[in-house]
Order: sequence, then C-alpha cells, then structure tokens
Amino acid sequence: MKDEFEWINSITPGHFFQKEVVQGIGDDAALWSVNEEMDQVVCVDTMVEGVHFTKNTLSPYQMGFKALAVNVSDIAAMGGIP
Repeated sequence: MKDEFEWINSITPGHFFQKEVVQGIGDDAALWSVNEEMDQVVCVDTMVEGVHFTKNTLSPYQMGFKALAVNVSDIAAMGGIP
C-alpha cells in the first residue's frame, strides 16, 4: 500500500455497520468493544522514507522509536492506556 490513508480506505467501507465499533477511524485511531468490560484501540501510522525520515539522518533505533512514539501518541489521543 502506498500510505496509511490507502490502508484506512481499504478497511473502512463496512466498519459503520459493525455493532462492535464504538468510534470509527478518524484522525488518530478506531475504538471497538471487545466485551462488556473492555474496549480496544487500534491505530496504524506509517513511516515513509523521504517523507517522515531519511536513513541518512536517523539510525534504525531512532526510526523505531519514532514509529513507536507516533502510534502511542494516537492511542493516548483516544484516551487509551498502552
């Protein structure tokens, strides 16, 4: 897939009709009910070389840290606990 928006568009057509979906994918993540006691947050942020980073300026460790940070940020924006 080209980017995260293409991925989102590939999974969203039927999500509005699933009773488990509490809040569909928006700017940050989606929220759905796993059971009566728990909801689950899911997010996907892609990292594209030349757009979000260059391998000449970030080490593999730094790239991994950034990928983790942007996704944890999306979970926090939805009120989730990582």
